[in-house]
Amino acid sequence: HMRLLPYDSFQIETPLPLEEAIERLSSRIDQHQLGWLLQSSYSEFRGTIEGNDFKISKISGNRNSFLPIVTGTFYPSAIGTLIKIEMGPRPITLFFMLFWLISVGFGAATSIFSALGTGFSDQLLFSIVIPIGMLLAGILVPMGSFWYEVNQHKKKLSVLFKGTVIE
Repeated sequence: HMRLLPYDSFQIETPLPLEEAIERLSSRIDQHQLGWLLQSSYSEFRGTIEGNDFKISKISGNRNSFLPIVTGTFYPSAIGTLIKIEMGPRPITLFFMLFWLISVGFGAATSIFSALGTGFSDQLLFSIVIPIGMLLAGILVPMGSFWYEVNQHKKKLSVLFKGTVIE
C-alpha cells in the first residue's frame, strides 16, 4: 500500500527480553556526535537510544538521501518485547520533492498556456508530455527509492531482533 507522503509504521514482536532487545540495537548504533568522522566499523546505524525510545538512520557511504529516519519504542510484552517503529523521509528529501514538483509544475503550466495560445500543434503535445514525464520521474524515483529502503530496513530489523514484522 503506497501513500502520497512516504511514511510507514509497523511493529516487530520478538521473544527477546526488553533489556536484551535494547542492547542488541545499541550495539549496532554509532552514537558519536561526529559519527561521520569517528564512525566505528561495527556500526550499522547512527542515532540515539534514550530509555525505551530510539531514533536511528542507516549509515551509508554514498550519502543516500532516500534512507528513512527510523523512530521507535520498545515495550515489554507477554512473549518478550514489542517494538513499535515508524519510518519517514529525511527533511531534505521532502524539500527536494516539493521544490521539484513546484518548479516542474510551474514550467509545465507556462509551457502549456504558451502552446495553447498558438493553437493545437505538435508543440502542445510536446509541451504536455515532457513536463508530465518529469513530474512522474520526480515523484516515482524518490518514492520508489524510499519504499525500497523501508523494505530493506524491515528485513534488517526483524533479523536483528529475531522477530516477526506485524503490519
